[in-house]
Amino acid sequence: MSGARTQWSAFWVLVRARIAETARERAAVAFLFGFPAILLVSLALVFAEGHPYERRAIALDCANGAVATALSRESHAITLYPMSARDGLRALSDARAELLICCPTGGASVEISHGPRGVLTAEAVQRRLDRAGVRTTTRLVAIPRGAYARGLLPGAIAFGALFAGLYGLGLPMLRLRRRRVLARFSLTPLRPVTLVLSQLSARAALTVGQSLVILAVSAPLFRWVPSGFAALAVAGVVLLGVLAFAGIGFLLATIVSNEETHGDLLAASATPLVLLSGAFFPVQEMPRWLGAAARGLPSTALVDGCRAALDPTLASLAGPLGILILWAVATIGLALRRFEMHSP
Repeated sequence: MSGARTQWSAFWVLVRARIAETARERAAVAFLFGFPAILLVSLALVFAEGHPYERRAIALDCANGAVATALSRESHAITLYPMSARDGLRALSDARAELLICCPTGGASVEISHGPRGVLTAEAVQRRLDRAGVRTTTRLVAIPRGAYARGLLPGAIAFGALFAGLYGLGLPMLRLRRRRVLARFSLTPLRPVTLVLSQLSARAALTVGQSLVILAVSAPLFRWVPSGFAALAVAGVVLLGVLAFAGIGFLLATIVSNEETHGDLLAASATPLVLLSGAFFPVQEMPRWLGAAARGLPSTALVDGCRAALDPTLASLAGPLGILILWAVATIGLALRRFEMHSP
């Protein structure tokens, strides 16, 4: 029992020491909490009117075969997302879709709803459907300014957790090994798992705080206040994301022997993880084989989890959380098996 109390006491001492060490470094605090907020503000300004080069997303609530056939000929420029009219209006309001096409019953005209940004696309689709013999009407829908940029919020939160996890555990453990601190710890009753969990917990606590700061910045920026449940759900997703990516960084630290090589491996790993995360363009737009691979990545699960946490109507949290848990358990478990307290 005394051994368990000793490990628990050492765990909390190390957690507080790690957080205090970070808090004493002004540059580290500024980067941890300031950089994601600056990134979010920059993206909001750049993409205030939407992404100019993306394929046009169209929400489709229509069983009319002529409509689907006519629009399929424009597959090089548009992507159809079948969904209910209610979900389509939400997608339109959030700038996740540029048009909503509904087919009322009773032979009425097909209705094309669009925002101010989608006027030209709506006219082009209307001409295509008119040539196919489909009667159409258009309707202008008010879209909140900055709606597209707000859609980048989950990505900003996810990337903060991604980089905090990748660099938050493996790199400090390599430094402790290089300074022979680990060798001195090996002469104490401290267990390796206690040291690792203390460092991981400190990083997770700081990163969850980082995500809440980003949410606070987004409130005045987008004139949108997330609910208490959304903030709590984001914190849970970020926590699992940090564990998953810290496990990757820690595992790489057990393979290499110096910080420079470890940094190169992290940079090489982060690039595909970011590009394939679905934060900037839909996974559905990737080639089928690449999209299937992307859906199994922790970065994609982290972005999807943040989106589902902020808007539960988009998708379930279960899938992304399951993927993050699998990555965290596998990487941390394997890294702990390889980890040694003494310097090689």
